[in-house]
Amino acid sequence: MKIPDDKPNQADGAAPDKAQALRNRAEETLRAREDLQPEALGTEETRRLLHELRVHQIELEMQNEELRRAQEEREASRARPR
Repeated sequence: MKIPDDKPNQADGAAPDKAQALRNRAEETLRAREDLQPEALGTEETRRLLHELRVHQIELEMQNEELRRAQEEREASRARPR
Protein backbone atom coordinates (compact mmCIF):
# COMPACT_ATOMS: atom_id res chain seq x y z
CA MET A 1 0.00 0.00 0.00
CA LYS A 2 1.41 3.38 -0.99
CA ILE A 3 1.64 5.93 1.80
CA PRO A 4 0.61 9.36 0.51
CA ASP A 5 3.08 12.17 0.93
CA ASP A 6 2.21 15.71 1.95
CA LYS A 7 2.61 17.06 -1.58
CA PRO A 8 -0.42 17.60 -3.83
CA ASN A 9 -0.72 15.27 -6.79
CA GLN A 10 -0.11 17.37 -9.89
CA ALA A 11 -1.00 14.50 -12.23
CA ASP A 12 -4.69 14.72 -11.33
CA GLY A 13 -5.11 17.92 -13.32
CA ALA A 14 -5.81 20.10 -10.30
CA ALA A 15 -3.77 23.23 -9.85
CA PRO A 16 -1.04 22.64 -7.24
CA ASP A 17 -2.11 25.62 -5.14
CA LYS A 18 -5.75 24.52 -5.18
CA ALA A 19 -4.77 20.99 -4.17
CA GLN A 20 -2.54 22.33 -1.42
CA ALA A 21 -5.32 24.59 -0.12
CA LEU A 22 -7.67 21.61 0.03
CA ARG A 23 -5.00 19.57 1.81
CA ASN A 24 -4.46 22.38 4.33
CA ARG A 25 -8.20 22.64 5.04
CA ALA A 26 -8.39 18.88 5.55
CA GLU A 27 -5.43 18.97 7.93
CA GLU A 28 -7.07 21.77 9.94
CA THR A 29 -10.31 19.82 10.15
CA LEU A 30 -8.46 16.73 11.32
CA ARG A 31 -6.65 18.69 14.04
CA ALA A 32 -10.00 20.09 15.18
CA ARG A 33 -11.36 16.58 15.70
CA GLU A 34 -9.63 15.80 18.97
CA ASP A 35 -11.71 12.67 19.50
CA LEU A 36 -10.20 11.04 16.41
CA GLN A 37 -6.55 11.52 17.36
CA PRO A 38 -4.75 8.14 17.40
CA GLU A 39 -3.44 8.62 20.94
CA ALA A 40 -7.03 9.08 22.17
CA LEU A 41 -8.21 5.81 20.60
CA GLY A 42 -7.71 2.22 21.57
CA THR A 43 -5.97 -0.20 19.24
CA GLU A 44 -9.19 -1.91 18.17
CA GLU A 45 -10.93 1.40 17.49
CA THR A 46 -7.91 2.58 15.48
CA ARG A 47 -8.02 -0.60 13.39
CA ARG A 48 -11.77 -0.21 12.81
CA LEU A 49 -11.34 3.40 11.69
CA LEU A 50 -8.44 2.48 9.41
CA HIS A 51 -10.59 -0.24 7.84
CA GLU A 52 -13.43 2.24 7.31
CA LEU A 53 -11.06 4.75 5.72
CA ARG A 54 -9.71 2.12 3.33
CA VAL A 55 -13.24 1.08 2.34
CA HIS A 56 -14.21 4.71 1.75
CA GLN A 57 -11.08 5.26 -0.32
CA ILE A 58 -11.97 2.32 -2.56
CA GLU A 59 -15.56 3.58 -2.85
CA LEU A 60 -14.28 7.00 -3.93
CA GLU A 61 -11.94 5.43 -6.48
CA MET A 62 -14.86 3.45 -7.91
CA GLN A 63 -17.07 6.55 -8.02
CA ASN A 64 -14.30 8.53 -9.74
CA GLU A 65 -13.93 5.82 -12.37
CA GLU A 66 -17.69 5.80 -12.93
CA LEU A 67 -17.70 9.59 -13.30
CA ARG A 68 -14.82 9.42 -15.79
CA ARG A 69 -16.69 6.86 -17.89
CA ALA A 70 -19.87 8.96 -17.79
CA GLN A 71 -17.93 12.05 -18.82
CA GLU A 72 -16.28 10.17 -21.70
CA GLU A 73 -19.69 8.90 -22.85
CA ARG A 74 -21.12 12.41 -22.65
CA GLU A 75 -18.25 13.84 -24.66
CA ALA A 76 -18.59 11.06 -27.24
CA SER A 77 -22.32 11.70 -27.59
CA ARG A 78 -21.68 15.42 -28.11
CA ALA A 79 -19.20 14.63 -30.85
CA ARG A 80 -21.72 12.53 -32.79
CA PRO A 81 -23.70 14.32 -35.46
CA ARG A 82 -27.37 14.65 -34.70
